[in-house]
Amino acid sequence: MATDGTVKFNNWKTNIDAKGKTNSSQKWLRRQVNDPFANAAKIEGYLARSAYKLLEIQNKYRIFEPKIRTIIDLGCAPGSWSQVILTNKQFAGKQVIGLDLLPVKFQHEDLHFIQGDFESAEVQKQLVAELKELTGAKTKKAAKADCVICDIAPNAIGNDEIDRLRSERILETAMAFCGEHLAEGGHFVCKSIKGADRAIFEDMRRSFRFAHRFKPNSSRKDSSEIFLVGISKK
Repeated sequence: MATDGTVKFNNWKTNIDAKGKTNSSQKWLRRQVNDPFANAAKIEGYLARSAYKLLEIQNKYRIFEPKIRTIIDLGCAPGSWSQVILTNKQFAGKQVIGLDLLPVKFQHEDLHFIQGDFESAEVQKQLVAELKELTGAKTKKAAKADCVICDIAPNAIGNDEIDRLRSERILETAMAFCGEHLAEGGHFVCKSIKGADRAIFEDMRRSFRFAHRFKPNSSRKDSSEIFLVGISKK
């Protein structure tokens, strides 16, 4: 799989057995079997197909340029985005602070993981304390990351309005965190759903030199997800 999302393998097969599964499980299994990005992730050793979304974002916007050293990965479980950063030689020398409600499956000496809810004030205090220690900042207020990536998505309940509002709330929380703890010149990437990104995108345009909406090829065609990319915080 190339970093631009192009699949470069053929005739990959799997022995997944759908017998005895529920209809929804069978549908999910069929989609996985026929999904080139899920198959590529297995072949290339990535924990999840979402790795290719980050690789496409990097290929287009170069968010992990050499000056970017300290990265916060919000919603990092199972760990595929941190895995991309910390196992690719082109990104050598970077440190990642990961945070998620769920445990991660990826372990690395340069991944500093916190398990908890990002929307919790207490968890954010832990995150800032870890950032302060990692960067050597003299105060928590002075602790700044070079890049924040956010793949948090609330579990959809099927109500468009509620799903949109929950997504907006997470985006607002992440943007507020960047306002305090993203360094000048730093980058911010966050996942949204269509319809929930309007206000935050306008805020991003004011706060960053460049702001972009991006739908990776590796996003499922029927998915409403879209990524917002803020380049070079003012």
